[in-house]
Amino acid sequence: FLTGDAGDGKTALCAALARRLRFEGELQWKTVIGPWQIIKDASEVGEAVLAELIEGQLQESPAKGLIVAINEGRLRRLFRGLSAEAKGLWKEIVEPALEGWLDSERAKALDAAMLREHVLVVNFRHRFHVRTATPHLLATWTPLSFWEQSPDCGACPARVRCPILANVQDLRATVAQERVADVLAYAHFSGQRLPFRRLQAILA
Repeated sequence: FLTGDAGDGKTALCAALARRLRFEGELQWKTVIGPWQIIKDASEVGEAVLAELIEGQLQESPAKGLIVAINEGRLRRLFRGLSAEAKGLWKEIVEPALEGWLDSERAKALDAAMLREHVLVVNFRHRFHVRTATPHLLATWTPLSFWEQSPDCGACPARVRCPILANVQDLRATVAQERVADVLAYAHFSGQRLPFRRLQAILA
């Protein structure tokens, strides 16, 4: 399950996974690629159809793996109507993966349950540790090798006046990373949701 808010990148990740599986067409509501079924946006699918697909995955030897991109609210509603076996997975794996905070002991238990049950939940929603995660993420996204030293950016004649590159360079500064982390933390604690498409305004 890929879950989070609208704009967090769930569909984009589905498309990236499809390309990695050597799929070159447009993703449909359900796209079968080799041993995988990809549901790129569960909001396009009736809950009865989703329930049938998920229950099918709980069989001892499902024919194919299943990837579902689904908003958190719909994921919660969906599991309420599933079988007892599915509700067991909900309590052990899905619900903990949606919580706003996990300590290291519970995180290890969640990882172990995911490995044992072959069920992965990727939660795109920001958790409480945004102050520690944000600087690392910004550093990961802005290295010279991705930008000035890359073949495309490094050879671009507009590099000296490029606003995108200027933003990247600013985001390498420790003070900028700390301020972005502060804004995200304040928004999180006030109950706001911040999908990636809204980060532009925050960074500005």
